[in-house]
Amino acid sequence: MVAGPLHRFAVPLPREERGRIKGAVLAPAAGKAVNAAMSVTLPSSGPSLLGLPLVSDPARENAQCLCLMTPCTDPAQIRTILIGHSNAAPIARALITRRGAKETGAMQAAARAGLAALRGTEVNAAYRDAAKALGRLCNVALVWLGNQANGDFLLTIGRAIDLVPRGYPDTHTAPNSQIVPEEALRAHFAPSVATLDGMLAELGPGGGGRRRFVVGIQPPLFDNDLIRQRLSAEPHYAALAQQFGLDIAHVGITAAPVRRKLWFVLREMYRETAALRGAIFVDVPPGAFDAQGFLRAELAASDVTHPGLPYGRLMIEHLAQQIAAMTG
Repeated sequence: MVAGPLHRFAVPLPREERGRIKGAVLAPAAGKAVNAAMSVTLPSSGPSLLGLPLVSDPARENAQCLCLMTPCTDPAQIRTILIGHSNAAPIARALITRRGAKETGAMQAAARAGLAALRGTEVNAAYRDAAKALGRLCNVALVWLGNQANGDFLLTIGRAIDLVPRGYPDTHTAPNSQIVPEEALRAHFAPSVATLDGMLAELGPGGGGRRRFVVGIQPPLFDNDLIRQRLSAEPHYAALAQQFGLDIAHVGITAAPVRRKLWFVLREMYRETAALRGAIFVDVPPGAFDAQGFLRAELAASDVTHPGLPYGRLMIEHLAQQIAAMTG
């Protein structure tokens, strides 16, 4: 964004899933129900797993209550739990969204694979305790953060940056850009990647045939004109531009090739973290990319950083295949 230390280049992404409850308490041991007195889970007389109700209706998702979103009707069918932040939301919702043949096909694949997603509160102590308890019974797939590369470096205020990541096929850099060492970018991303490592450590290796999966990060959008159209509806970025005395309609947007390189660095850090913890890295499927290696526009949400429901459907089918291949 501007010349100087790396922290001045990056725009902090808004905290994901603000406004969700904090401090809720779960019974920590597997087999024990969630503490209903804390009103952490959705009230339900239907099937549940460890006291977490199985939800098959998107309308029942509640930002203040933990639940398992799944097409499975019997808790015994659930074999893999998806956990994570806002990028997990479209995958979770695609598990139970019925709009047509494609959505139904994804749900059927999820049901056969025994997929469920832990949703409700932000990723706080209650959520983590629930994830750990479920992890004693099931595989766990982490859809962890993921917007750091695109969100932190979306706007260009001052001199543009570029980089040459190790292993990246294109070594071309933009003229007059400030070349940032990859190690400096890795240091910038390290605190957020450390939370992925910490969650994997808390989950432990599984045992009993249970596995841990780290799900790859969606690539960025290519079209800066489309991003600019959507920026006007993003209050965080509008306020940030105003801080620098700029109009959000005219502020610079980091070039698409640079944003893809940043995504590449972060993805490799996720891959490395998975390997260090003995987890399996499940990359984004080829069908998510356009011809230039960016996220297909029709798979994006209506904002500038998140994937949408069609991406969720694509990932469900991909995850079901990959997990089945790894777990038998």
